[in-house]
Amino acid sequence: MPKCSISARVARRARVVITALARLSLFTLLASQSMFAQLHTLDVSQYLHTSWTAQDGYFKGIIGQMAQTADGDIWVLSSNGLLHFDGVRFVEWTPPAGESLPGKPPSALLASRNGSLWLAGHGLAELRNNGTYHRYHELDSSSLVSLAEDKDGVVWAAVGGRSGPHSCSLFRILHETAECYKRAGLADLDLTALYADEAGSLWASSKIGIWQILPGSPRLIQNTPSVDAFCEDSDGSLLYTSFGPIWKLSDESRSENYLGKIEGSRITGSAILRDRDGGLWIGTSGEGIVHLHEGRVDHFSSFDGLSSDNVNGLFQDREGNVWVMSPDGIDKFTKPAVPGLTRKQGLSSDFVTSVLIDRRGETWVGTDNGLNELVNGRFVQPRMQFRNRFAAALLQTHTGRLLIAPLDEDKTIASGYGVVVHDGNSRAWLEGYKRVFAVVEDSRGTLWAVSRELGLLHLDENGNLIKAFNTGHFGDYPLSVAFDPRRDGVWFTTHQGELLFLKGDKILERYGAPNGLGYSTTNLRGKT
Repeated sequence: MPKCSISARVARRARVVITALARLSLFTLLASQSMFAQLHTLDVSQYLHTSWTAQDGYFKGIIGQMAQTADGDIWVLSSNGLLHFDGVRFVEWTPPAGESLPGKPPSALLASRNGSLWLAGHGLAELRNNGTYHRYHELDSSSLVSLAEDKDGVVWAAVGGRSGPHSCSLFRILHETAECYKRAGLADLDLTALYADEAGSLWASSKIGIWQILPGSPRLIQNTPSVDAFCEDSDGSLLYTSFGPIWKLSDESRSENYLGKIEGSRITGSAILRDRDGGLWIGTSGEGIVHLHEGRVDHFSSFDGLSSDNVNGLFQDREGNVWVMSPDGIDKFTKPAVPGLTRKQGLSSDFVTSVLIDRRGETWVGTDNGLNELVNGRFVQPRMQFRNRFAAALLQTHTGRLLIAPLDEDKTIASGYGVVVHDGNSRAWLEGYKRVFAVVEDSRGTLWAVSRELGLLHLDENGNLIKAFNTGHFGDYPLSVAFDPRRDGVWFTTHQGELLFLKGDKILERYGAPNGLGYSTTNLRGKT
């Protein structure tokens, strides 16, 4: 027979173990889903972060304009021209032979719903989804600074600078024809930005203030000059920044400081973006990103790995990635399947030792610096007598009590009296046992705990010792324990990776290196 063969009986037991582990994995997955369902939106530091910088040789001088065409391709403007992202790096795109870009470089970029990519600068160009490239030469004498597409699919191009009295300030492009949008008050405006909101309004910024172009006749709404960026609030109100605070335009056309007295609101805003989860991303001049979500504010700067603290553009693609542009870099933030939770989310320590989701669905996390509860996506420490104590293991008993096992280094068995010490609000500490790693409850309400020095401990509901199974019983110290209600016994693992089943004070099953589990310091030889 071949060496290291496994008998049919062992194979059946292995299948039982595998099934049990699979069920445990499923429970862990469901638990994590319950836990992370509480995290509606994430801090920027919880996103997966990728960056491309000029220092790495990818490009030079990002302008702050990005677009995604209908085929999913990402495009961005740089001081060298137009860059195309191939999924790994940014590659310079050149027009067909005999053609040129509208400006060196262009100043504005737009992906329209029909699949075209529009470039504006000294004139206008359209890269159509069939690969053809078309220049609108009738606009070559115009300095175009911004592009927008309205709800009807009409592309609008704003003219910056003053070329003379009665000059055209706004062009509309429809059916391959560009025409000046001549309306009262719009001539010679020196526009700086366009924005089409979800409700169908078209907004424009000029040197004399903010205009509502559509619907109806154009009208001057607010006298704030030269807006740098527009976006919308969650209620549809217009937000804007003019290289300073973030302002909200009220129904009465009054501007209100949007951030108000929020901590960290004294910023110089240069770009704003409302993501699909409702979070507001603010690109600043000098302070990186300020992020507002669900009433919370977090920051992400070069100290955290951002390419630059001077942000000049923000963009969200259809996959939900948020792109941050700066003169010398591009950063991409991708929401992870399982976000990380650290001290930045209020955790008392990054050294996590235990996690519990109680019957109410609340998440508790034990660390080497106390117990934490996850509340509305942030961790808080409950009021306790031993607030910062090492919480090594957590258990919710059948009575609803939250039992916490501290990792005490100087304790020995304290038998003969109750060692479950209450700490208010249905919380209690399991006292008197040295270095407890895990604790569970069986069907009778008694407790099972594992300790490096003391072995497997059987305790009554008050923490009194019933029996200790020290390392002499199984040759190694235990690390984890789980109760099996179907077989009315406990499974536990050891430091060397073995899996054992205990029932009625006896080890009934044991799986180790011969069964493919754990490791051994001796050479294994198969038996025939």
